[in-house]
Amino acid sequence: TDILLSTGSIISCMNDDPDDRAPGTRFLNRYLPSVHKVVDEYIRLGIENKGHQNIQEVLDKSADLLERMATAFHEEHGNLLRNDTMRLSADLNALDKLLKMDGR
Repeated sequence: TDILLSTGSIISCMNDDPDDRAPGTRFLNRYLPSVHKVVDEYIRLGIENKGHQNIQEVLDKSADLLERMATAFHEEHGNLLRNDTMRLSADLNALDKLLKMDGR
C-alpha cells in the first residue's frame, strides 16, 4: 500500500512539474517492474504455502525487501518535492527583498 501511495505521489509530481519527469521516470522504470513481480510472486507463494520452510523463508525475505522498497519510493517522492521547495524558497527570498527595499 505504501508503495502504491508513493507511486501515485511520484506520478503527481511528474504531472505537475516538468523538471520531475526525467528523474521520476528513471526511478519508476528501474524499480516498478521488479516490485510488481515480487508482489505477484509473494501473493502466489503465500497462497500455495502449506508450511514449507523454503517458501516461508522466501516470503520473509520478500516482505523485508518490499518494506525497503516502500522506504525508497517514499524517499524518491521527497527528492522530487525538494526542487519545488527550493524554488519556492528562492521566490520567497526575492519577495522578501522587494518588501525590504520598499521599507516594508
